[in-house]
Amino acid sequence: TAFTWVPESEAVGGRSLIRIDPRGMRGQVFEFEEA
Repeated sequence: TAFTWVPESEAVGGRSLIRIDPRGMRGQVFEFEEA
């Protein structure tokens, strides 16, 4: 599974996100806000 770190400058709401490559998750897209 490929993880992509999205810097705060590019993330929605100015928060950092970790995106999981949908190709590794059967086409599903997951986004996690940094705790």
